Amino acid sequence: MPDLDEAPCPPGKLSVPFGPALDATLRLLSTRPKLRRWGTWAGLAAMAGIVGAGAAPPPLGLLQPLWEVPAAREAVSRPLVVGLLVFLALFLAAMGAFARSFTFAFLEGIRDGTPRFSRFRPYLRAGTVHFAWSSAYSIPLYLLLFAGEWVVSRDAWHQVTRWITNPSPSATELDLLGMLLGAGAKFLIVLVPWTLLTLPAMAAMYELTPACMLLTGEGPAQAFRRIVAAGKKAPRTLAIYLGGRVALQLLGNVVALVVLIPCTLVAAIPGAPLVGGGWWLARALGGASTGGGAFVSTVTNLAAAVILYCILCGALLPVSLYLNTLAVKFVDALIARRE
Repeated sequence: MPDLDEAPCPPGKLSVPFGPALDATLRLLSTRPKLRRWGTWAGLAAMAGIVGAGAAPPPLGLLQPLWEVPAAREAVSRPLVVGLLVFLALFLAAMGAFARSFTFAFLEGIRDGTPRFSRFRPYLRAGTVHFAWSSAYSIPLYLLLFAGEWVVSRDAWHQVTRWITNPSPSATELDLLGMLLGAGAKFLIVLVPWTLLTLPAMAAMYELTPACMLLTGEGPAQAFRRIVAAGKKAPRTLAIYLGGRVALQLLGNVVALVVLIPCTLVAAIPGAPLVGGGWWLARALGGASTGGGAFVSTVTNLAAAVILYCILCGALLPVSLYLNTLAVKFVDALIARRE
């Protein structure tokens, strides 16, 4: 059975365990029975929302053009729709808190060397507390991103609308393409710096803090303070870890792009009949504009998206395992040196 304590950092010297974490990850993936263990790891990662180096937040700010349409604002302001949106927000928050317990089960599997799907139960309370604590700090950061996306999409929407409704006599399709490419570049100018600037905080909240909570049994605030206090005594090492984490984020994003196409093709095998059947049934119920048709279309499309998500979790499992193994081993060495 693999053990986290194998290949420890050199005694008396604190360093970022990039190499030992890689060795431990390979052992975790190569221990027999490989297929069953891989499935358990992938299941834990899927339930915890751990996808490689981390998925980008949904570009909710790009919905701003819809808000420009009076019919859309009127539809959203209806009491029934508002109630459904509130219910959806509460449901997603509850699911997020529940899923966070699988993060601790995932980390426990790394620490003990054996993934066990049922081990999320002891961490339900810790997962809920960490979810509430991390949300209080991360939601303002996400709102800042959405505001930037909102501004970018608003300007692009106005430019495209003017091009369509009041085109210049010399305007061509290339002009429209230039507008769209310019809007895409502005979107990246917002997203990329936000990702790089917030990554240290996100890594500390969602990787180092859960690892410290697992190893010490402390709450999230106390665990975070412990990491900060230990980092103040070894600022160079902490800076190397965070710098390496940025590089791993970029590498992980490249890996995710590479595996996205084959994963999509694999997901299309069960997903295409599902979406096609949903489209046919929605038409039989009167189309997507009817209540029954919209419900069927939404359910089948979400089911196809879940299939793709689970396949991506399995394909990116080595990246997910390595990043979290690195966090567990680094925090273990960090707090041991402080003590």
